Amino acid sequence: LGSPAHAVELCLAIDGSGSIDLADFNIQLEGLASAIEDPTVVPQNGTVILSVVQFSTSAVLEVSPTLIDSQTTANDFAAQIRGVPFQRKVDRFRIELRYGLRYTRNKGGKSHETKRPSKP
Repeated sequence: LGSPAHAVELCLAIDGSGSIDLADFNIQLEGLASAIEDPTVVPQNGTVILSVVQFSTSAVLEVSPTLIDSQTTANDFAAQIRGVPFQRKVDRFRIELRYGLRYTRNKGGKSHETKRPSKP
């Protein structure tokens, strides 16, 4: 990207994991998009380069690095944010860990939980 030497590059991260629902995801998108459209929040004079990554079990570049140099560019970038699909990928490690702990408990194995001694 042919950016000015003084431009600040920011990568905005959106949570697309299974820990949030669609309503919360949309709040993130709308909040970011509205902030970018507002020149009092994000300068529109070529001093900021923005990109957007959605993270879950991995990270996906959703909006490529863009030099915000006008209201039109800011509006276009905001429109791209509003169009980001909700990936809602589940954290497999967390699920497997829960399953493993449940399996261990059900088979009479030791778990990491501390049990209270029974009263005599």
